[in-house]
Amino acid sequence: MGTRRKALSGGVRLSAPDALTTVLIAVLAAVVVYNAFHYPSVSGFDAEVHIQYARTLITEWRIPTELRNYYTPPGFFLLAGPLVELGDALGLSDAADLGQLLDGVLTVGTALLLIALSAVVFPGRAWLRVAAVAFFVACPIVLKTASMFHPQPLVAFLAMLAMVLAARMLRDRRYGVGAALTLGLVVGAGQLVRSVGLWTLGVVCLALLVAAIARTEERRAALRALIIVGVVGMLVALPWYVYLETRYANPVFGRGAPAGPSRVPGLVPGRSAAPAPFRLVAAVSYPSQTLRFYLDPGLPEVITAPHRPRLAPAFWPILYTDTWGDYFGTWTWGSIQKPMTESIENRLSVQTIVGVLPTLLA
Repeated sequence: MGTRRKALSGGVRLSAPDALTTVLIAVLAAVVVYNAFHYPSVSGFDAEVHIQYARTLITEWRIPTELRNYYTPPGFFLLAGPLVELGDALGLSDAADLGQLLDGVLTVGTALLLIALSAVVFPGRAWLRVAAVAFFVACPIVLKTASMFHPQPLVAFLAMLAMVLAARMLRDRRYGVGAALTLGLVVGAGQLVRSVGLWTLGVVCLALLVAAIARTEERRAALRALIIVGVVGMLVALPWYVYLETRYANPVFGRGAPAGPSRVPGLVPGRSAAPAPFRLVAAVSYPSQTLRFYLDPGLPEVITAPHRPRLAPAFWPILYTDTWGDYFGTWTWGSIQKPMTESIENRLSVQTIVGVLPTLLA
């Protein structure tokens, strides 16, 4: 009967893995909707400037070069800006709540795409699909970004969509022009949301290149798809890269920054005061310090005090502790920083320890 069994009534009874997956998706949906209307919109990473970017883009139809996120592509803000205006029109106490709801919906969509990807990559392994969804739903960084006014959930959704399309193309061994064009448009759209979309383009192209090398009988078709995806993916984002290159002499991140509040090395100004790893790297002066930034395990503070400023900035400790806890403190003790309490520190330590096993299994 497969993974689904027909009940005597003529209906369809979900198998245990399907039922559990459905419950997990429902829980995720309930959490992100609740958080969208209860988590202060200004408390997310760089939230204030993101909201201002969205307002300026929609009301004045220009890139707000005076803001410190001037180098961020406009894709997310084109979707979130009208929702902020709608929130104003509806008289919401926090007009950006609808933008946060958009991020929540996108996160649920990403979870559904994860189910589709698991079915393609691991066909017939229903419990593995449950494990993948459970890992996604239980990961604090997923819930944090889903509750913020931030472009990350959109770029994650597009990246997952690209992975599903590419996986199906490779599974079915069908490298048609239409499928390649669609995949190219998706990876191009991701670059118009955040620059990390370039990684998705690279991964997809690498997968097609490996297929062309490994499957000799499909080499011509796979190479054709690779060229189409690469060309279309770059052409879609090309206007943005040209804009940054001509204005700031850097096609990806721009150069310099508009005038604004004084900067603290490694910190993003504003209420969120959230450090960004690439800014922390820029603050490192010597090659040996840069190497240490990437190699330092941060022990024992990564377990005993997994938050700033007690845990010194380093790539892997920041990545791990903010994935399973809240290194920057944006979620735990608010956008206006309050003193770290012993109870909060203990909870963050527990979260960090709990995250070890899922991380190893992943």
